[in-house]
Amino acid sequence: MKPLPVFGQMLKDQLKVADLLQSDFARAIGVEAKYPSHFVTGRRPFPLDKLPLAIDVLGLKKTPGKKAEFERLAHLTNAPTEVRDMVARLEREMADLRKDHLQLLKKVGLILTELRHRGVELSKSLIDL
Repeated sequence: MKPLPVFGQMLKDQLKVADLLQSDFARAIGVEAKYPSHFVTGRRPFPLDKLPLAIDVLGLKKTPGKKAEFERLAHLTNAPTEVRDMVARLEREMADLRKDHLQLLKKVGLILTELRHRGVELSKSLIDL
């Protein structure tokens, strides 16, 4: 089975958190009952004029981080495929850079620990002279 688009998965998850059926969500934001299924699977972009209402219905105002992510992903559903692909690629590259950065920080930490250890040994050697 093909994985859901990122927005679709988030919408599906938020519907579950809000304990809403797709049909109830459709009614609440004023779209046809079949549309939420299309939003989840990526067959239809999310209507941006319904975004504020959807955020309210899903209770995302309480969690600013999730609200911002929902808005960002909803806007991406309306972007051309090339833009969505480019954003996905850049996000993957950014995740790789973060991972590389963390690995470098760990290595630097190990090097600093080793240098401190050697500095202590050197200090002891100089004191013994």
